[in-house]
Amino acid sequence: MPSVLPRIKTSSFPGVFVITLVSLCGMLFFNISDALGSKRTALVIGNADYSTSPLKNPVNDAEDMASRLKQCDFEVIKLTNADRRSMIKAVDAFYKNLRGAEVGLFYYAGHGVQVNGRNFLIPVDAHVTSESDVELESLDARRVLGKMNDAGNPLNIVILDACRDNPFERSFRTGSSGLARMDAPRGAIIAYATAPGAMAADGDERNGVFTGSFMEHMLQPGWGIERVLKETRKNVIDKTNGKQVPWDSSSLTGDFYFAKGTTVVDTPSPEPSSSGDSHSVKGTGSLKIQTNPPGAEIGLMAPSTDELKAMGRSPLSISHLAPGRYTVKAVLQDYEPHEKKIQVNADRTALVTFYLDPVVTKSKLYVNTMPLDSLVRIMNIVPRFYNGIELEAGRYDVEVSKNGYISRSSS
Repeated sequence: MPSVLPRIKTSSFPGVFVITLVSLCGMLFFNISDALGSKRTALVIGNADYSTSPLKNPVNDAEDMASRLKQCDFEVIKLTNADRRSMIKAVDAFYKNLRGAEVGLFYYAGHGVQVNGRNFLIPVDAHVTSESDVELESLDARRVLGKMNDAGNPLNIVILDACRDNPFERSFRTGSSGLARMDAPRGAIIAYATAPGAMAADGDERNGVFTGSFMEHMLQPGWGIERVLKETRKNVIDKTNGKQVPWDSSSLTGDFYFAKGTTVVDTPSPEPSSSGDSHSVKGTGSLKIQTNPPGAEIGLMAPSTDELKAMGRSPLSISHLAPGRYTVKAVLQDYEPHEKKIQVNADRTALVTFYLDPVVTKSKLYVNTMPLDSLVRIMNIVPRFYNGIELEAGRYDVEVSKNGYISRSSS
C-alpha cells in the first residue's frame, strides 16, 4: 500500500479553484468551478498566407474580430495562418472551454470549399490535387458544429467569412463554388458572408466587406444579433452593388447582445423642441435610461453630492439636470447591480443602456481522479455525489478513496 504523503498545491483565479494531490501511485485531481452562467468563449481563425491564391484580409479580420469579442467579455482563442493540426487542436480546446459556458462563438476567415454538400475550411498547409484530398487536408465545418452541439451550452454562434474563390477549382470535377447550406441546430445561428453557393469579396481595405460591416454594427447599443446581421446585410449589399448578399440560418429561441455586461451611452444631436416641451430647459441636460432586462431601480448621484437618490424604474427619463458627471446605478433582483459615471451636457440628451448579468448563486463541482474508478464523497451534503453536481456557495469536505490506496480528503 502506498504510504508517501501527497504534495498539495493550490491555485485560484476568477471562477476556478483547483487542488492537486500527487502520490507515487497516481494523482487525485479536484476541480471546483463556478457555474459560469455568464461565461462567453470564442475561437477565431484567420488564414491568408496560402501558397495558391493568398488572401489579403483574413488575418486582419481575425485580429480585429478577436479584439472586438474581448471587449464583449469573450475569452478568445485566436489563430492566424494556421495549419490543419493547429486548427484541430484549437477546436478541441474550444470544446473544453464551451462546456459550462453560456455562449460559444466560432469565427473563420479564409478559403472554404464545398465538396458533395459538405463545407471544408482550408488550412494554409493544405495539399490538394483533387477533390478526394479535401477531407484529409482540411477542417470539416461539421466537426466544429458537432463540438459546439456536444458541449451542451445554450447558445452558439458561427460566423463564416469563407466564401472566397476556390483555390483548387481546376482540380475539382464538380465545379461547385461558395459554401453549401448548413441548417443551424437548436440554440444556434450560422452567419455566412454571402448566400450558399455564391462568392464573397476579399475587400480592398483592411477588412473583408462582410467582416468589416459586421464589426461596424456589433457593438451598437440595444441591438440583438439578428438586427446586427440585418444591418450588416444591407451594408454589404450596398457596398457590392448587390453582388454579395450575406445569409444566415437561425434556431435561436432568445435574444443575444454582444454588448453584454457593459453600459452603452449615446448622446444624439439635440432635437427641435416645441415651446411646451417641459424636458427642454435651456442650459440643462437630460438622461434617458433603459436596462436589459427592464424594470431595474435607477439611482442617481449628482456631481456635487455623495448621496444616491432613487429615481424610479427603467425605462426612465430624467430632465432638468445641471451639466456635469453623474453616477447612475441600476439594481434589479436576481441580477448583478451595475453603475457608471455619465456625462450630462447642456441642451443634450444622453441615452444610457445597462445590460445586467444574472446573479450566479450555485457552483458546479467536478472531480477527476486517477485511478479513475476511485470513490468520491462529499462529507457534509445529503445528495449522492455526481460529477457536475450543483452546490450552494461555501466550503465542502471531499474524500477520495480506493482499496489499496491511501484515502485523501480536502475542503
